[in-house]
Amino acid sequence: EFMQELVIERKKIFIVTAGNPDQQLNKIKQTEWNGLENYLTVYFADEMGVEKAEIFQKILNDNNLSPDDALVVGANNFDEQQSKLMNLPYIVSLEIYK
Repeated sequence: EFMQELVIERKKIFIVTAGNPDQQLNKIKQTEWNGLENYLTVYFADEMGVEKAEIFQKILNDNNLSPDDALVVGANNFDEQQSKLMNLPYIVSLEIYK
């Protein structure tokens, strides 16, 4: 529901994932996106050879966004640390289902 609302509001959705790109792509393909897959842009940190914070900065720059225009939805302390480096708001992924 949360992601569908983002699409309805014409917000962009980016997935920034670490780990083996082939395995991560397989996980993404196995996820039921309910038609949202066409609205996703995926960045593979390991493939790019940079930390997530650098990818967050690239996304902001490429899309003319400020940190206040973005939200990082993550699942662990590393994601939170990387978002804080860029002054990006962060929530734990489970919180979007409340």
